[in-house]
Amino acid sequence: MEIDVVTHAAGMPLGNAKILNNATGDSLAQTLRISDQQYLIALMIFFVAYIVFETPSNYMLKKFNPSRWLALLMFCWGVLTMALGTVHNFAQLAAIRFLLGAFEAGLFPGLIYCLTFWYKPEERALRVALISATPTLGGAFGGAIAFGVGQLNHVRGLEAWRWLFIIEGAPSVACAIVVFFLFPDFPETSTWLSAGERELAIERIRGIASLGHARITWRETKETLTDWRLYLHYLIFVSISVTFSSISLFAPTIVSGLGFEGLQAQLFTVPPYAIAFVVTIVVAWMADRYEMRSWAAFTTFTIAGVSYIAQGIYGPLF
Repeated sequence: MEIDVVTHAAGMPLGNAKILNNATGDSLAQTLRISDQQYLIALMIFFVAYIVFETPSNYMLKKFNPSRWLALLMFCWGVLTMALGTVHNFAQLAAIRFLLGAFEAGLFPGLIYCLTFWYKPEERALRVALISATPTLGGAFGGAIAFGVGQLNHVRGLEAWRWLFIIEGAPSVACAIVVFFLFPDFPETSTWLSAGERELAIERIRGIASLGHARITWRETKETLTDWRLYLHYLIFVSISVTFSSISLFAPTIVSGLGFEGLQAQLFTVPPYAIAFVVTIVVAWMADRYEMRSWAAFTTFTIAGVSYIAQGIYGPLF
């Protein structure tokens, strides 16, 4: 499975924490006394776990029901994020980052998988975009939150970066409880639908989408793995994930390198994410509305590619 856009949910706070209050010597890197190489290792070990656990997680989702499995992932992810606020050395940081990758791995593919239980293919683009864009919006809020949390430096004896992890992890723990009780599993098992509504929900996707009770067979697995379109999708996602993850993980450092210091560097990471959220929703709506998904992907990839090239060539001049 591909490394998706949601991975920056764990990476963005770490990027903020790396430079938060560095002017006073209280950033994560300074407090833990880790080198740039160790910081990169802590970032990358997350993706090792993510790659290993992403596909098995979707199998577990089908086996234990989406509401239970997603709630477990959210709860553990939130607890581990809060635990990052307690680390005191590189080994602890790397270990918790690995576990974060393991529990976050199933969230995005699990949510996308759940859409196939309820919606036809032509009904999913906007819904997938809403799921994909919310981490982008979270990135915008992340910079703003980091700016505010920076004012809590040394409150109750804790550096601000520790408060950042504690504050950003707590909502996931609370939301996990809501997900456990309210998240819809499969149309055929949903008690909040009437018998007629349940039958309609099942029949409208029969033969074109997944059913909750359907089992994964080796024949279907072979057909999937031998479909050339699968590998084209992999190539596309690798292309976008490298650049997106780089932005989400290093945006605060990049902004800081442009001359903005301290908390101001956190605040200036907000605009790109806010704009990206709006663009993502609009493009997805147009792709569904006019059934131009390939053109939407082609156009946005082309604009992004040209922009990166222009930034690489002309960026140093400014």
